Amino acid sequence: GAERIVAKAEQEITNAVAKSDGRSSQNKVKVDGIQHRLAPKGAISTRAPFLAFIIHQRFSNASNPPVSSVGMDSRNNGEHHVHDKGEKNASHTVPQQKSLPESPSTFGPYARTLPPYVSLPICWRREELSLLSSCISGSRPLEEVAATTFQLASDLIYLIEAGILHRFPSIFPRGLITWDRWVWAASVFTSRVFPASYYLNDGESSAKKSKAIKGEEIVSPPEILDELGVMIPLLDMLNHESEAAQITWSRPSFPNNGDADEFNKLDSNYQPKAILHKRAKKGSQVYKNYGVKSNQSMILKYGFAQMNNLDDSLKIGWGLMDGVGGVSPPEDNELNDIYESGFNSVGETSDEPENTELKKLVGKDKKYFVYESLEKNSLNSWWTESRLALLEQMLADKKVFPRLKKGEKGMFWANSDGTYDSILLISAVVATMPPHCLRKQAKSSQLTLTPLHQRILRRYLHYFFSRKFEKLLQSLNNGLKDHFNNELWTKASDGGLQYNGGDGASSIGWQHFFDMHAYSSTMEAEKRYYAVGPDSCVLTLYDGHLRSLHTSMEGIMSEPKFESGVMKQLKDLGFQISAEEVEEDEIEAADEVADEGDNVTEAIEKKTEQDGEEDKNCKKEDPMDVDKEGNECEKSGSKPKDKTEKNTTTSKNSSSSGQQTGNQKGQSQTSANNSGKNNANDRNRNRRNRKKVERPPAIKLHIGNLSYTTVPDDLFDFFANIFGRENVLECHIPTERDTGKSRGFGFVTMPETAALQA
Repeated sequence: GAERIVAKAEQEITNAVAKSDGRSSQNKVKVDGIQHRLAPKGAISTRAPFLAFIIHQRFSNASNPPVSSVGMDSRNNGEHHVHDKGEKNASHTVPQQKSLPESPSTFGPYARTLPPYVSLPICWRREELSLLSSCISGSRPLEEVAATTFQLASDLIYLIEAGILHRFPSIFPRGLITWDRWVWAASVFTSRVFPASYYLNDGESSAKKSKAIKGEEIVSPPEILDELGVMIPLLDMLNHESEAAQITWSRPSFPNNGDADEFNKLDSNYQPKAILHKRAKKGSQVYKNYGVKSNQSMILKYGFAQMNNLDDSLKIGWGLMDGVGGVSPPEDNELNDIYESGFNSVGETSDEPENTELKKLVGKDKKYFVYESLEKNSLNSWWTESRLALLEQMLADKKVFPRLKKGEKGMFWANSDGTYDSILLISAVVATMPPHCLRKQAKSSQLTLTPLHQRILRRYLHYFFSRKFEKLLQSLNNGLKDHFNNELWTKASDGGLQYNGGDGASSIGWQHFFDMHAYSSTMEAEKRYYAVGPDSCVLTLYDGHLRSLHTSMEGIMSEPKFESGVMKQLKDLGFQISAEEVEEDEIEAADEVADEGDNVTEAIEKKTEQDGEEDKNCKKEDPMDVDKEGNECEKSGSKPKDKTEKNTTTSKNSSSSGQQTGNQKGQSQTSANNSGKNNANDRNRNRRNRKKVERPPAIKLHIGNLSYTTVPDDLFDFFANIFGRENVLECHIPTERDTGKSRGFGFVTMPETAALQA
């Protein structure tokens, strides 16, 4: 859109020049007669003027383009005034800063050293971006790219409509500003800017709160300096290396009493410096450490990714439906052999004596195993009020529990460094707690994990991470096989990432696939490889996601790793670890006590009963959740229409009669069993019928030119007042990743009929 706007504006200028009989044939002569419209206050981002400045300094015909237009007679050349006397532009409302004596008069030489191309995703071609859309874990960075591109286009369109292409010909002659140059300026600025704290006093994090000594002042508005940061010539040319970096940045030290005399004495110490703290060989590259960053952050900000990056992580979803006891394992679960035989490491079993004993324990533990289930009765019977109360008590983040209680999923992290998300661990501990332990816990002030509970927790965590791992592999296989013409192995068993099916296998393991395709555009630095091309970057991003899940699985499979990883984290969180095994007869005696029989919560029951409003109530979670499938809303947002037979009454009547014959008892039991089967068949039939219901298609609308103060609730209220609340399914306003500020546009999802009307 912005590219078309630029072309249209250039054509209008050409037509106006033609009508002027040659009087405006020179680029530096202002063109009259072209309409313009000033941008509303706050409509243009603070970054936009800086991008225009970079373009001016880099592509100006002048050898040393000036940094300031102070001194120009605006009454003669019209550089600062608009055509209509009633209008006022920035020259009337914003005080213009005068250049300091020691400030450079031009940044042209520096701007011409900037690279002509930076491989940020905002510069990638459409076919290169398609790899991000091919997998569900790539949708999050893809949304970031789309949001940034929309913001850039919005800024440029506002500037063009305000007349930047024809009102200031001496600064921006015709052809100077194009869409390609605008994107280039954004990529250069994003990849080379440093935080403003680099020039603040040591220990200060904000220019607003920075202390100034006598005689010192911050010329730039502090809030703008905090938001934009600074560009430092030469330092911004250094590449990243986490361990071999030789450069550290030393921030100025604030004088003790803050007076000018002491400042003059400590002038050399007060200046920020780049210090070489390691010896660098002649002719070798000098590196700087960019900090702890995941590959997603590196790709979006710098345009490269580090292979085997231990700072990688993956956002995954977990809800109450993911941890339900007393249900049968999924039919597609192929890991039961490992669980029932005892395991030491991924894909390996052992017949050691201790594992023989483990087999016996696992056989007894099977009735306590926890799986995922969307069946309402199973959810209610497992997630009782007491279990929910314990979960609420244990969670430190009070924002997570309300979401879980509503039947939604909380978002947690799987990490490549072997650590586990503490909130996810606590949730898993409560979800896997056997009922007799839960009743005992109600009488204790400290949560204790028995050996039985530890085994169930270990087994469940491996099951949970394995399911996520396999779903991510399936998503990658579906999205990448057409592009690379390879079929991926999508199971956690048989080596997982390291699967090697041999020459005759129809599929290949991820590691083999990655080695074949990811090294096509990489560079080596200090024995580490960095992906620099779009395909290599995306594959390295996905590799980090898979390794986050794979590392989480490996930390559970062996007993020593489980003890040093999960159990150590739980001890640090305050859990008491017991080594005393509870006797079977004690468990059976406790299980004979009547269960509480309370339901999950009214909120969950209400959520499952909303049969026809899936799209409205199932709000879109973080796209990095690898559970996302096309029918997830239908699964989590609808309720089975049970046609339950009153078999419990029949059972009670038959058991209370002490004069029944053996045959009568058998008939009664058979009748009850048949009734139970009929109930199950009815429930299955209702599920199938519900899946056949065709939901109306929805359309996501892009809403531009929003005020930066607009929030999603404002957007919802506006559209709900016009089209009805039932026709507004979702409202979302993207925000800046670093500042949290709105990007000035949003998305509204509506049913197709309402969307077309809008």
